[in-house]
Amino acid sequence: MRDTDRLQSDIQTLKDGAENQRRNALQSLGLHDQKAWATVPLDVKNSLIAALHGQQFKTSNRLSVQKEMATILGNLGPLTKSSVPQLIELLGIGIHDFVRGAAVAALGEIGKDANPAVSRLVQLLATSRPALSLEVIRALGNIGCVNDEVRSVLLGRWASRPQDEHNKEQLATALCKLHIYSDNVLSTLTTALTAGQYAGDRRAAAAALAWCDAEELDVVPALLKANVSDTNAEVRETARSGLAHMGLSHEQAIDLCARRLGDSLYAESALRKCGQSATPALIEALASTELPVRLKALCALEGLGEGAVAAISPVSEALFDKSLDVRLAALKALWSITKSAERVVPGLIALLEAKTVAKLEESETRRRFLQTVMEALRRVEPPATAAVSVLTTMTKDLNRHVRESAIITLQKIVTSAEGVGQHARGG
Repeated sequence: MRDTDRLQSDIQTLKDGAENQRRNALQSLGLHDQKAWATVPLDVKNSLIAALHGQQFKTSNRLSVQKEMATILGNLGPLTKSSVPQLIELLGIGIHDFVRGAAVAALGEIGKDANPAVSRLVQLLATSRPALSLEVIRALGNIGCVNDEVRSVLLGRWASRPQDEHNKEQLATALCKLHIYSDNVLSTLTTALTAGQYAGDRRAAAAALAWCDAEELDVVPALLKANVSDTNAEVRETARSGLAHMGLSHEQAIDLCARRLGDSLYAESALRKCGQSATPALIEALASTELPVRLKALCALEGLGEGAVAAISPVSEALFDKSLDVRLAALKALWSITKSAERVVPGLIALLEAKTVAKLEESETRRRFLQTVMEALRRVEPPATAAVSVLTTMTKDLNRHVRESAIITLQKIVTSAEGVGQHARGG
């Protein structure tokens, strides 16, 4: 890093040097990036800003000089808020995009104090070329002003479905920074993050979602799922950084997902992907008064398998739930966790014989439920031979689909039992 004496010499040259000397000084100062300026004393930076103001931006007849001055101001960041009027002048008609781009970038780095430039930036967005539009969108997001004019132009751009991926990324990020969530912005981003074909699209979606409110329904579940399961390391890291940007640890994100099990599209799958670390939150969710939450918690625990061994007791308690669906989900979870036929088969048989199921008669709900129970019986090993009697009865059921499922299940159990017997006899 250049020392302070060199900086002060360049600044003094800007004030009283010859034209070619001033150009050289600007080029030298332009080599100082944001990180470098952060270590420079405040009085030196203020002196530079005053010297730049004395250069009369717009009247300079050299594009490179105008661009260099705007770039330096951008690198100095919010400290240069007094330069906003001069930077706005550089956005005007007749100014080359080479210069306007640097001025727009500088306004974005100044941030909220560049609010007086918002109207001019919106006008510029409507007429600028793609490269400059990208910089304008980024600047609007950084400035953080949300008014009807900004909302209208950004949503209009979003509705037009920009094909350029960089433009789309910056637009999505700006919308999220400004909390403009209408017109399916969030659903598009969460879908892109969880199901996008290309890693670049998923990373861009994660970067944009990082600026959203953690209270938005699917944002944290989508980021958590990507953080623990995306196939691309960069996407995983971007999602992790997004959660950290929201102030959420891994454990806090899990707890939030568990509370959203009943409503979020991605909470259950995110918790499954988290593995054993999600078990405590899922156990807590089993106590919910909301049926969808209990069901999804049990489905997630089923997906965790042996990793959810700590949940055996609360899952066993769910076998007495008033909901038949919850009882079935609990039995399937118990089988996945324990692989104990003794724990599971009696409960599955009881569900086939339950009077509340019989009362449903020919309804689709009854058919689907019974077929799901029989499917669970087919997965049990050693074979659920205790269910042969009730399954035999069900081969005479009035519903053709139920009869067929009973026959298939009986065949599977009998065949498996015969195989076990032959193995035991050494056949």
